[in-house]
Amino acid sequence: MVKAARPRWPWHHAGLAGMLCGLALWGTAQPLPLDLPRPFNVHDVPDRKAPEDPPDRPDLWTLDFSFKAPRTIEVDVPGRGRRIVWYLWYQVSNDTGQARRFSPRFLWVVVTPGREGAYTDEVLPTAVEKIRSLEDPQGVYPIHTSISITTVDIPHVQQFDPQGKRIAFPEYVTGVATWIVATPEEVPRMLKQPQHVRSYLPSDFTDFYIYVFGLSNGFVQIDGLEGKPITKVKALRLKFKRRGDEFRQNSDQIEYVGYDWVYAEQPQNQESRGLPFAGQAAPNP
Repeated sequence: MVKAARPRWPWHHAGLAGMLCGLALWGTAQPLPLDLPRPFNVHDVPDRKAPEDPPDRPDLWTLDFSFKAPRTIEVDVPGRGRRIVWYLWYQVSNDTGQARRFSPRFLWVVVTPGREGAYTDEVLPTAVEKIRSLEDPQGVYPIHTSISITTVDIPHVQQFDPQGKRIAFPEYVTGVATWIVATPEEVPRMLKQPQHVRSYLPSDFTDFYIYVFGLSNGFVQIDGLEGKPITKVKALRLKFKRRGDEFRQNSDQIEYVGYDWVYAEQPQNQESRGLPFAGQAAPNP
């Protein structure tokens, strides 16, 4: 009678087994939450301070932000046909002391001389579905729209102990902002819109910024025209260059230049989404 072979571990050598056992015991003694693998080509914003942060605001908080440089897809948009869409993939995390909500507003500002303009993001469900299949086919990081992300808590995670030793990794919440590129027929009609409510991007931009509103509860008030106060809120400004012409829209044309934190006026059509004015604490359960 032939005996069935006993299953063997791939690491059947005693030395390796002993090493793994030691690592397991070490992990038991010093537990550290595992970090999920980060996606490729992600830029982290390493600090959260703005030069204009009020010194007398001990309650001021700012979420952490990571992102990929803008990318393009082609997708069928209902009622508008086959379109080129630029998108900004991003993640937010929270080390502010309590759970927060992120009510984002993204503003793409073209600063190319003679072509200046500001363009708000637009939620495009068909584009988001395609982006999910490209950026996260395994569903490791569920990707939210600029609306759905407002309904989830950004959980607080204390990452370091008082001695500066890491004790946990961030919990990332992932989202995407999208913009449609205008067709030649749409450009004349688009130019008649007020600059702050345009949604279609021109095809001939080069230098541009993307402002991210909603990451902080910071604000300042200044005197405007005729003495009327103007409220500016804390925003992240991401700076990019695009090398190319209007005949080709491609992700490899984009160069990330840098970032800064600024205080700026939030887009005036914020109310169209029913979103809060800026970031806020998560509601009590």
